[in-house]
Amino acid sequence: MKITGVKKAVGTFKRANEGGFYRSTMGVLMVDCSTGYVWCDELTCDSWVNYEDKNIAYLEWDGEATMKNIKAAAERMCAEHIA
Repeated sequence: MKITGVKKAVGTFKRANEGGFYRSTMGVLMVDCSTGYVWCDELTCDSWVNYEDKNIAYLEWDGEATMKNIKAAAERMCAEHIA
């Protein structure tokens, strides 16, 4: 499956999470495992988006948020979802 949207998602994620602990926004990376599309939800401290679609998942990864790391994490997440 082709993973798309990574460049924009990583840029939004880094911008939303800059400023340390006292920032006013936070970025959360998500992936739609049915399409391979990755995006970043930009949230305020007291907000959250609840997706009812079972194909949409919170994207977890180890290390720095780079395009390479996020793409690899999305590929793993989608492969696990399909299996």
